[in-house]
Amino acid sequence: MRRCEDVETQVLYSRSFLVNATVKTIVKNLAEGAGIVVLILFLFLGNMRAAFFVALAIPVSMAAALIGMKVFGISANLMSLGALDFGLIVDGSIVMMENLLTRIEHHQPKTLAERIAQAKEATLQIMGPMTTGMIIIMAVYLPILTLEGIEGKLYYPMAITVLFALGGALVVAVLVMPVLGIYLAPRFKPHKTRFITALYAIYEPILNFPLKHAKRFIVPIILVFAVCAWLFTRLGADFMPPLNEGDMTLNLLHDARISLTESIDRERKAEKIIAAYPEVARVFGRIGTSEAATDPMGVNLTDLFVILKKDQALWRKNDRGKTLTPDELFALVQKDLEPVLAKTAALAESELAQTQPIAMRFNEILEGSRADVSLRIYGRDLDTLFSLQEKAVAIMESIPGARAVSLDALTALRRSAVVHLRLKYDKINYYGLSVADVNEGFQAAMVGKSIGSYYEKDWRFAIVVKIDDESRRDVALIKRLPIALPAGGTIALGELADFEERTTITSISRSGMNRYAGIAIYLGDRDTLSFVQEAQARIKTDLGLPADFRLQWGGQFKNLERARLRLLVVVPLILAVIFYLVWRTFGSIRQTVLIFLTIPFAWTGGVLSLYFAKMTFSVSAAIGFIALSGLAVLNGLVKVKYLNDLVAEGHSVAEAVKLGALGRLRPVLMTALVASFGFLPMVLNTGIGAEVQRPLALVVLGGLVSATLMTLLFLPSFYKLLEEKK
Repeated sequence: MRRCEDVETQVLYSRSFLVNATVKTIVKNLAEGAGIVVLILFLFLGNMRAAFFVALAIPVSMAAALIGMKVFGISANLMSLGALDFGLIVDGSIVMMENLLTRIEHHQPKTLAERIAQAKEATLQIMGPMTTGMIIIMAVYLPILTLEGIEGKLYYPMAITVLFALGGALVVAVLVMPVLGIYLAPRFKPHKTRFITALYAIYEPILNFPLKHAKRFIVPIILVFAVCAWLFTRLGADFMPPLNEGDMTLNLLHDARISLTESIDRERKAEKIIAAYPEVARVFGRIGTSEAATDPMGVNLTDLFVILKKDQALWRKNDRGKTLTPDELFALVQKDLEPVLAKTAALAESELAQTQPIAMRFNEILEGSRADVSLRIYGRDLDTLFSLQEKAVAIMESIPGARAVSLDALTALRRSAVVHLRLKYDKINYYGLSVADVNEGFQAAMVGKSIGSYYEKDWRFAIVVKIDDESRRDVALIKRLPIALPAGGTIALGELADFEERTTITSISRSGMNRYAGIAIYLGDRDTLSFVQEAQARIKTDLGLPADFRLQWGGQFKNLERARLRLLVVVPLILAVIFYLVWRTFGSIRQTVLIFLTIPFAWTGGVLSLYFAKMTFSVSAAIGFIALSGLAVLNGLVKVKYLNDLVAEGHSVAEAVKLGALGRLRPVLMTALVASFGFLPMVLNTGIGAEVQRPLALVVLGGLVSATLMTLLFLPSFYKLLEEKK
């Protein structure tokens, strides 16, 4: 392609930083998670070779996940790899290897045949409940594949990746660990280290109290469940945690009467002010969009793309001595742009809204609005519709939590001053003119008329003649516009028509052939659900909506409602599948209910972690609760199976519970710690993209703490209580 000397090509906006930053966050989380898991394995197993064998499940399962991603065409991104927990992946291998180590500790095999027989016996003893637990964990991810809309597109890659990783982990646990376990015996020594011995010394006296007084815990546990259920209703809800893109978009909405010249002038002034900020690397604007685009907009709407410096060491500090946040930076920009956006004699005050480049485009494609929440008022009568939208804006502004409320830049009804012509048909006929002649003359002056073309090499440019923008506001001048007469000469337009200046609605939006007015709501420090619920109540009492008018809430609230309705189907389905699989394993409703109790115990921890972290419930957190449901059951399955085996061997229920609780302390702690601590980097990481992973990781981390408490203390106590009454 031939390069023109006077043309320079620059990359104005690139998503490469965002992509690289999120990938860096993922890699950091995975690497730190793997390191923590391996450290816990060495600490608890007390055997370097055993810990190394279990750790082999990590690369093998990761390879299985990558194969699945390749087969299904899934790229490596924040959502596909963001939920991988290597602690979860090695759980099955831990259970298998720990059971084998325990047997070797009690009986040292002398020959290869004895080692093989011992490995086979240990594998068959634990394979049933371990496999069922792993299948349950995999099963809870299957309903995620049924999610629709944006949440479906976001979490489908994650579910596929995790399913393949867990599939690989199951194969390693069942087929590889027993074989590798054969090679532990020759140099194996008892693996009760001082650390493990100290844990047993702490755990045994604590366990004795709930074993003796199990009934006393029933009412407090029910109260804890009730309190957590109440706290859950107080969390609030959002569709997704906002992703920090690292850049900012400012939407400037001017009076609809603004000219292109004035709009460009204001944009340049705004760019000059913003470009002087030390936090800004580059700023550029976009005015208007043609009607051929998916989101046509007039010259009164400007998008300012503010590309921020990625090295935040160059940013200024706030009053607390910390680096400015994007919201604080926007507040400074908003204050400095007040003179540019101020009201003038001819134009109303302009509005300013903050968003991000990808988020803005996302909302435009999905809803036709750039706001976090949009309200559409549908109705036929334009005057009533306009009045309702003005009243609705005032109501929304009075509700706490809204950062900005305005008429939607693209879809709101707007009034503008227009010049209305009422033709004098008798005069037009008298002078031998036609209505088309008069309209054509008026249109040529106000809109423009092509009178020829200008050629430069092989380019052609139309030559358009029209009145300049300022003169078009002068009605006296418009009245003097000459209209050509058929017989020669001209006559002033004012002789052929009466002129009237009036304010009327000049922009009308439709959806499904229905007129509507759009209101844009940008939320601040408040969740979407509670804001909309309060807004709905206020609208119902204060708006006075006529019978033939209706409302529709959109934006993130619409996505949230769709996801919530689907989760109301998915979550009970998951619970039913878990209950059935556990029942098929034990054939006892009583023991199935006992194991099933680990799920509400786990959920209480998830709710408390969100509450104390001051985070709202979101689809990301919901996926965490779904994953937690499967994780919580695994240890319960293995422990109840172990207790049943001890009872079958001839031990009394009391003896079996005491022996089983102590015997399963190490594997329970290991599986819980590796699974929860594997998510710890996601909770603590502050890199770009971490905010999307954090709710999921926080729910699993907190939930596994409470689920482990249930497995170690209350499950043995309730097992004793139920089985002794049998």
